[in-house]
Amino acid sequence: MRQQIGYHAGRIATYMLLGAVFGAAGAAVLRAAELLPIQRAMYVIANIFLLIVGFSLATRTAGVGRLQRVSASVFGTALLMLRPLLQRPGTVGRIALGLVWG
Repeated sequence: MRQQIGYHAGRIATYMLLGAVFGAAGAAVLRAAELLPIQRAMYVIANIFLLIVGFSLATRTAGVGRLQRVSASVFGTALLMLRPLLQRPGTVGRIALGLVWG
C-alpha cells in the first residue's frame, strides 16, 4: 500500500507542477493584451484536440495512434534512463515512477 501511495503521490505532484507552470504562463499571457487573439486560438485548438482524443477513445478508433506511439517512445526512454532509481525497493522507486508517469 505504501508503494501505491508513493506512486500516486509522485504522479499528482507532477500534475500539480505542470498545472502551476502552465497556469503561470497563462496568467502572463492574460496580462499581455496584444496576445489575447493568440490565446483564444490556442484555446480553440486545445479544445478541438481534446474532442478528437475523446471521440477516438469513445469509438475505439486509431485517430490518435501516432500520438500514442510517440508518447510510448518518450515514456519508454524515460523509464530506461531512470531504471536504477525505479528498481530501488520501497517507496522511492514508486514515487519516481509516479513522477515520470505524470
